[in-house]
Amino acid sequence: MILLRIALRNIAATKVRTLIIGLLITFGTMLVVVGGSLLSTLDRSMARSIIGSVSGHLQIYDSGARDALEFFSPPTGTPDLGQIADFPKVKAMLEALPEVDSVIPMGSDFAMVFSGNIMDVKIAELAQAIEKGDRERAKTLAEHVRKNIKLLQESLKGLDGFVNLDFNREEREEDLANLATAASDAFWADFLDAPAEKVVFLENKIARLAMDAKMLFLRYIGTDTEAFRKNFELFEVVKGQMIPPGKRGFLFSEFIYERQVKNQVAMRLDFIKENLDSGRKIKEDPKVASRIQQNMRQYKEILYQMDARQTEQLCARLREFLSVDEKEPEKLLEQFLDMNDENFSARYQFFYDEIAPLIVLYQVRIGDVLTIQSYTRSGSATAVNVPVYGTFRFRGMEKSALAGVYSLMDMMTYRDLYGYMSPDRRAENEALKAEKGVKYIPRSEAEDSMFGSDEGGEEAAPSADSEQGPTSEVAAPPAESGSERPSTALDEFADVDMSEGGQRYGAELLNRVYPQSEIDSGVVTNAAVRLADGVDLEVGRAAVEKVLKEAGLPLNVVDWRQASGLVGQFLGVVWIVLFSAILIIFLVALVIINNSMVMATLDRTREIGTMRAIGAQRSYVLKMFLIESTVLGVGFGILGTLLGSMLIVFLGRVGIPAVSDELYFLFAGSHLYPVLLPGHLITAFVVVFVVSLASTLYPARLAARIQPVKAMGKED
Repeated sequence: MILLRIALRNIAATKVRTLIIGLLITFGTMLVVVGGSLLSTLDRSMARSIIGSVSGHLQIYDSGARDALEFFSPPTGTPDLGQIADFPKVKAMLEALPEVDSVIPMGSDFAMVFSGNIMDVKIAELAQAIEKGDRERAKTLAEHVRKNIKLLQESLKGLDGFVNLDFNREEREEDLANLATAASDAFWADFLDAPAEKVVFLENKIARLAMDAKMLFLRYIGTDTEAFRKNFELFEVVKGQMIPPGKRGFLFSEFIYERQVKNQVAMRLDFIKENLDSGRKIKEDPKVASRIQQNMRQYKEILYQMDARQTEQLCARLREFLSVDEKEPEKLLEQFLDMNDENFSARYQFFYDEIAPLIVLYQVRIGDVLTIQSYTRSGSATAVNVPVYGTFRFRGMEKSALAGVYSLMDMMTYRDLYGYMSPDRRAENEALKAEKGVKYIPRSEAEDSMFGSDEGGEEAAPSADSEQGPTSEVAAPPAESGSERPSTALDEFADVDMSEGGQRYGAELLNRVYPQSEIDSGVVTNAAVRLADGVDLEVGRAAVEKVLKEAGLPLNVVDWRQASGLVGQFLGVVWIVLFSAILIIFLVALVIINNSMVMATLDRTREIGTMRAIGAQRSYVLKMFLIESTVLGVGFGILGTLLGSMLIVFLGRVGIPAVSDELYFLFAGSHLYPVLLPGHLITAFVVVFVVSLASTLYPARLAARIQPVKAMGKED
């Protein structure tokens, strides 16, 4: 008790020194508590985002892969992950483990999707109406196409980029001449009476000049869609429906669908609304105001889609809404799109209620058959038709670009794009070979079959009993079941009448239901492993690695942090920064406390000498300094802990808002709600206690060595 009173007296006697040391200890302790709580909560949020969306707890892939598996790294090309040999065996082996709940096959890649432009669509509808003999409909569509051609001409005057003209001067002049021809009265005078050649002219010469078509670059995951739906708890369908079990299908990421596939005017209006809802103002935010100006300049993106009847309806609605007498649709629409903070809400609602139903709001609609173009692993171009069933998102991360980077497709379509010779493709190729009389010819006989025999200097005619007919071609040997060879030896579309249903994937293929055994067989580049409830990540990983090693399967096993790439590394960097900051603060505190105690020791030399002279032992003096330092550290440590705890409790109630798409993903939602854990408090106390003792050891030993005679004889 006496030592404690002495310690408190000495602390009170040096107020400036005490305040400086106290502030350092308080701030350092707060940093330990707050930083530890925030990062621990962030780690759990990231785990929820990544495990619940695309990676699962673990990912497995070929140990011979040239690249590392990283879901969220910047797109620099298709990673070479190799293949998981005999995936059904791997799946059965892992799912037999008590630590593993399920194994989901996967593969990811990039692809291109070209959406047609409105001119293409309207010319196709016009040709259809003519073919059906619907003269009234054809007349309406012909007027619409003619109006769009005039818009193309006008766009040259003030809408750069709306018309796609060749850079070659001669071709450019030809394009302008074709536009003039298609816009002339003579071209349309007898159009309905003799439409055939003119429709072809419009399709070949005019439609390609319109620039409203879009090329979408898609990142997609091919998977067992039903298993994906069941095992990734954050997954939910937003529009349309889930791909039926066992069927081919495609789901757009809602983020991509709303921000890339949607009509540009509508997309800008959505952007403005999101910003206004978050508290921004059109007049104060240049980014928001610029979207208004873009819409006013590009109103033709709306008018371009409407025929005469729809344009008339729109004008009537706009005149009533705006309370004006303007007749010109261009001026009406431009005036409507001139929005501000006061009228935006009403005009936004009017757009979706009255204008959106008259236009093509999405260039790829739910229910369309999407043509996806990509390159196989052998480098050959390929295209696959797949129906679009809807859109999806990961719950709580609707606004995250990272969470919305991938779209979803079935495993069979993925394998076609990969270049895998699936049973369907083998059957299709065999049917085409049979139809065209293609026979397998051994390599040794290929030259004679193609160029004739050299015997007698004449071409050898096929014998009567030969299997090779006059239409025979050199073909590769038939692929063995399950073989994986790119289909580069045969042109699947050669001499096929596409109008008679010769498409590579017909309706019967898209409607086929694949058994689970066929979904699991074939190419699988990587697989997600979901652990059973309550299983520790490292325990589950060790169990998976052990069984794969015992089975002699050369597969890498990585956890969700490694599989997430740069996103997972981000948290590690933040931890390093936090620890560095804490280390610097407490190193500074240690030096200051140490120097202060040394100075205090020198100032109290006579006092210490007197205490030694009346019987105080060295251990007593040592304890006096240690208690003084402990009181100082623990007192301000408690203050820092209380302040840090209060801050975490407050943030846990109000949340930390996600101010960017990246934070939206890392927080697993719009806010991060930190949680105070006992471990953070214990860590803070331990750190403060260790720093306090370490900074006092040298001064305390120095004080304990003071000789009473010398100290009492020292001059002031």
